[in-house]
Amino acid sequence: MRQDYQDLVADLVRDTDSILSADQSDRALDLAISRYSEDKPLETVEDLIASADGTRIALPSAYVHGYSRILSVEYPVGETVPVIIKARVYVSPAGALMDLSTSVSTGDTLRITYTIRHTVTAVTDTITIEHLAGVSHFAAALLCAQLAAYYAHDTDTTIGADAVDHQSKSDKFASLARKYEAVYFRELGIDKNRKPGAAAIVDLDRNLSRGGDRIFHGRRYR
Repeated sequence: MRQDYQDLVADLVRDTDSILSADQSDRALDLAISRYSEDKPLETVEDLIASADGTRIALPSAYVHGYSRILSVEYPVGETVPVIIKARVYVSPAGALMDLSTSVSTGDTLRITYTIRHTVTAVTDTITIEHLAGVSHFAAALLCAQLAAYYAHDTDTTIGADAVDHQSKSDKFASLARKYEAVYFRELGIDKNRKPGAAAIVDLDRNLSRGGDRIFHGRRYR
């Protein structure tokens, strides 16, 4: 579990001068897990019981506002061909709710698929085993960058052979940081230099010339 990542990170960094603290190593791993969660969010499925009538109901318990995304809502649950309805997050001064395209009744069950962050603890690891090395390399890259900065700064306070040695260490760790970061992107199949494609949002809610809605969906729900 978490110790597996920490052991691999330590092997990659080889902090022989013991510059880094345990807290720094933990933070680097947490940042690597957070980055992985952005690149490969964890999908989870939860059966939610509607606690009120209408089109706005509470969000799933593990939903993280500002991070999670609703991928699908099945309602009613259990049909031979799953019925997927539209949903979005509605935010008001009182909090966030799930806004549905179909009205539900109290006690109805909805099957929600949405994204959450990954967790790596002593007993839980939601990261796929194939990406253990990639996440560990990203954490190692962060630590190597810290060591490169440390030795670069420390060079200013040393003279002679010590200064040369510290500059050499700074260059080595900077190189390792770049190398390990590249491993992360390669392991996850991500093109670091890829630019997002241009996109535009077009409102298709246009009435027919004789009035009424087009077949896309009703104008009530957007």
